[in-house]
Amino acid sequence: MVVVVVAHNPGDWFEATLSSIAAQTYDNVSLTVVDAASTLAVADRVTAVVPDATVTRLNTNPGFGPACNQVRHSAPAAAFYLFCHDDVVLAPDVVTLMVAEAFRANAGVVGPKLVQYDDPRRLLALGMGCDRLGQPAALVERGELDQGQHDATRDVFFVPGAATLVRADLFTALDGFDPDIDLHGEDLDLCWRARAAGASVVVAPAAVVAHLEALGQRRDADDRRRLQLRHRLRTLRVCSTASSRWWLVPAAAVVALVEGMVAVVMGRGRHVADLAAAWTWNMSHRRSLKQRRERMAAVRAVSDRDIRATQVRGLARARSLMRARQAAGAPIDGDGTGMVAAQPMGWWGVGVWVAVAVVLVVGSRTLVTGRVPAVGDFVLFPSSAGDLLSSWWSGWRPVGLGAPEVSPPLLGCSGWRRCCHWEPPPWLAPC
Repeated sequence: MVVVVVAHNPGDWFEATLSSIAAQTYDNVSLTVVDAASTLAVADRVTAVVPDATVTRLNTNPGFGPACNQVRHSAPAAAFYLFCHDDVVLAPDVVTLMVAEAFRANAGVVGPKLVQYDDPRRLLALGMGCDRLGQPAALVERGELDQGQHDATRDVFFVPGAATLVRADLFTALDGFDPDIDLHGEDLDLCWRARAAGASVVVAPAAVVAHLEALGQRRDADDRRRLQLRHRLRTLRVCSTASSRWWLVPAAAVVALVEGMVAVVMGRGRHVADLAAAWTWNMSHRRSLKQRRERMAAVRAVSDRDIRATQVRGLARARSLMRARQAAGAPIDGDGTGMVAAQPMGWWGVGVWVAVAVVLVVGSRTLVTGRVPAVGDFVLFPSSAGDLLSSWWSGWRPVGLGAPEVSPPLLGCSGWRRCCHWEPPPWLAPC
């Protein structure tokens, strides 16, 4: 059993994380810390708490998922991997309970109960759901008081990546985490591929892990949203078969278009740019995406139809908007939805509404300056000779919705009459 902790500039909470791992009651636990190019090397801090830990330092920070992939080379003989962030505190029996649940349920991936770091009575997540377009859906209310109401072991679509137990042979068969998903979305991608390979994903509520969610202090909300949007689209395109992509990808494009229009009206120009960037980023990574599809096809054992039966119905993003509105300016991304609460309308939103008002005024100017047409009246007859002759000569009739047809001779006759002030003979009087 190998616990893998990826550390990048960890704060003063890091020793508590290491101590909780060292205090595990499981008989055979080894710790591997991957230092993802921290400004100050963490090796001394690790060995001071866990002297026999293995520390691997990387020259660059590839992100959480790619850094976890290092364990396949450093500890290939392990039966299970427990991947952890550097800001979690594990209860002493977490490893024991998660491994026992993996054997009991024959599960490939097991997640714990995640609670708030400063108030362990409050829930963060007990597994996550997902809709057909890759949008996560929380299964419990974030901040809900934990009274044991969700303590039944159950299958979930994916588990958050703060602490994830994965069977080692499954991890190898799936070729680890997607190397192009550095942050945000690596947990959904791994669990979706595990399900497609025939493995189950469960949550063990008896295993309690406190999560500080320090990533919010290291990356701003705009950056996190940008990563979430592009990685969810990549996961959808990698994990879906060709028979499903032909309608799932266009559906995702329509949802993105509608979301972008709403963002324009609300004055969130950065959000619009992130939506567009998600699609351009995926187009620029077509080669690696094709490679991941080929590897996914080699291990696929479950059809898309069976996988969709385990996903939530409808659009999880729309539901999260209605349920997750908080005080103005408060980001809502810890629950996996990646949504942001309503913000005060800035200059962009004011400009959009001014432009809408200008278009409405210009488009309806004839209603303001002229006579309002009454419904059911005859079409107004042109008053000038030029209008009559132009209508007669034109091949387009503007009556109703308009039609390409020849105008009646009456218009030409009336136009010439008005133009020449000519009085017709009695036999042309009707003209």
